Parts: sequence; C-alpha cells; structure tokens
Amino acid sequence: MDTKPQVPAAEPAPTPKTNVSPWMEFKKTLAHLILETKDYIIGLDNEGDLDWETSDEFDGKPIKDSDADGRLKTRVTDLEHGQSSYPSKKVEENFKCRLGNALGRVFIADYVSAEKQLADAETYILRRKMEEARGWHLFTAAITACSIAALAFLCGWLLRDFWIPKIGFAAFFVVIAMAAGGLGAFLSIVSRLGKLEVDPLADKTHHRAESVCRILVGCVAALPASLSVYLGIVMPIFTATNRMAAGMVLVGFMAGMLERYTPNLLIQMSKTGIKEENRNES
Repeated sequence: MDTKPQVPAAEPAPTPKTNVSPWMEFKKTLAHLILETKDYIIGLDNEGDLDWETSDEFDGKPIKDSDADGRLKTRVTDLEHGQSSYPSKKVEENFKCRLGNALGRVFIADYVSAEKQLADAETYILRRKMEEARGWHLFTAAITACSIAALAFLCGWLLRDFWIPKIGFAAFFVVIAMAAGGLGAFLSIVSRLGKLEVDPLADKTHHRAESVCRILVGCVAALPASLSVYLGIVMPIFTATNRMAAGMVLVGFMAGMLERYTPNLLIQMSKTGIKEENRNES
C-alpha cells in the first residue's frame, strides 16, 4: 500500500507588533490632548475640564516627596476651579493647558518646574482678566461720557435760545461744562488705560459701575471749576476777553480729568476684605 509522505504543518505567522496606545479608550473622552506618556495621560475633556489617568505600574511607584506632590496637585485643582469665568474659550484652554503641563511635571517629581509653571499660569490668567476688566472700563466710560455729551448737545446746545432766558447764562453753561467734564474724565481714563489699576477678580457689573462713577466724578468736578471761571476766581482772562462761555466749558473739561485722583473703589474693597479675613484667621 502506497503512503504519501506527510507534509509538516506550517507554523502560524507571528503576530505583527503594533504600537497601540494604552490610552485609546481614555482619549475618546478628551477634546484636547496635553501630555501623553506610557505612565500617564493629561488632557481636557469634552466639557473643558482638566482630566488625567495614570497606569497601574506608575501608581505602584513610590512618590519622591508626598508633601510637595499633594500640595502641587491641590494647587492645580484650586487654580482650575477657582475661576468663575474666563475672557474667552481660547484663554480658558491656554490656561488649563498650562495647568496640565505643570501637573505633568508633578508626575515626574520635577517640583521646581511645576511651581514655576503654576506661577506662570496664574500670572497668565490674571493678566488676561485685567485686560478684560480694562476693556469693560473703557467701553462703559465711552458710552456714559458720549451719552451725556450727546444729551447736552441735543437738549441743551441746540435749544440754547430757549434755555438761556429760562435758567440764565451761568446755569446753562455750567450744565454744558459738566458734560464737558464727563468727556475730560473719559480722556483721562483712555490716557492711562494700560496703567489703570483694576481688580481682576471683580465681575463685570462692578467694573462698569466704577467706570460710570468715574465719569460722574468728572462731571461733578466741572461744577465748581466752571463757576470759578464765571465768578472770575479762576482764569479771569476769559472774562476780560469776553470769552466767558468758552472758558467755563474748557475749564470744566480740564476739571473732569481730575477723576484720576479718585481712589479705586474695587481695589479698596478688596484690600479691606483681605484685612478682615486675616483678622478673623488670627
């Protein structure tokens, strides 16, 4: 009986190695990836919150400095959740990416770099909020000053032939000078906008209220200044040259710029609150 030689069975082909990330499932929950290593992954989830995950092997390693590790991780959490709002979505993302990079430094026990990056993140968000607050100041001051000036022009200057006989020359131009004082206050705010001291932690309503107050301070400052010109106490040259009306308005405008000497109410309130907290803690 003929027998066919048996052919040895072929060995199964080796499974090709693939560089599959161990974080594939976790990545599906992220909207933005910040850092990824074999030990940990850090990113922003779909709601924009900072999120991370570590491997079991990494969790089993001893922590180099548990005090510094815990303190810095707590600071990352406090900085992230301590912000009530952000100037824009882009600023929020940049800020949290800085926090994520700092957290990555904590994971590798580079605590000095983590401290520096957290300080950088805090400075970044404070500067962006100060820029936003200054924008609120400028916009509100412009609307307030221009509204007062427009009202004085439309209801006052265009109807001057009606108002001057009714209330008198002095009263009429004092009102016009007060409107000019509001414009002077606005010019003062614009001239020092980059140096304007603001509280970055205060909300929009408080900043706008203070901006309105500064314009009103300029209007009020123009009241005694314009009266002083009318009485000849200040710049009597306007009386001598028969330029009384122009002098009252000009001096009122200049007096409005004195709003810069008005103390920042929000900063004063913030300092008072800090003192009260320190007193209570002690």
